[in-house]
Amino acid sequence: MGDAVPAEVDSYLAEVRSHLHLDPSVEHRVIGELAAHFDDKLRDLRAEGMPEGEAVREAIASFGGARSIARLLYQAYSRGTWAETFLACQPHLLAAALFAAHQWRSPLLLGLFSAVLIGIAVANLNSHDHKLKAAAYNLKTNLMGAKSEAVKRHENIRVRLNTGADSYNATTAGGVLLFSVQLEDGIDMVAANTTAISFTPMGTSNPRNIQLVGMSGRNFTISVNNVARVTIQ
Repeated sequence: MGDAVPAEVDSYLAEVRSHLHLDPSVEHRVIGELAAHFDDKLRDLRAEGMPEGEAVREAIASFGGARSIARLLYQAYSRGTWAETFLACQPHLLAAALFAAHQWRSPLLLGLFSAVLIGIAVANLNSHDHKLKAAAYNLKTNLMGAKSEAVKRHENIRVRLNTGADSYNATTAGGVLLFSVQLEDGIDMVAANTTAISFTPMGTSNPRNIQLVGMSGRNFTISVNNVARVTIQ
């Protein structure tokens, strides 16, 4: 999150994760996204003048019980995984069915087959847009984590952006690798006039914009300002 994670929020996120029962890599991404939303919510409440303790309690209450949110997240992500698998198999299953029934010469069935393929293509694009959004929020979370590490370690943290390979990583001033992320196929990273973002122990950074672009043309812009606040549009 932005600076130090409030203990109550940290405990809430830990409880949510304990009830997720997803693949560890997916859990990490989900909790990262949830933490990013908490960060935004707390900033809004603080901007309204709400005291810190009250803002933390209000933010947690707005998300609901940890078990309930974990169940909803599990349903959303586990269904997404099965849906992607199902969609990927559909063209092969339909083609096999037509071959088996010897109906390749039927104009009606071929027309239906084409319509289904178009529908699957649209559904796959929607699925890809979901992956694009997840990648954007994951990048935001990692950048906020890099800022926190710079403050905690009292040393500069450098996030290198490899737009050619659509990947990024973070290292300490001493060369210790903190994280390395490869974006999924079909997601392009655009970072004009920059190859790195530096976070200092004072909680500052060099202002930069990073854009993630998907196959459908949809994009997200992740911005870092001079006080290392990370936002997403």
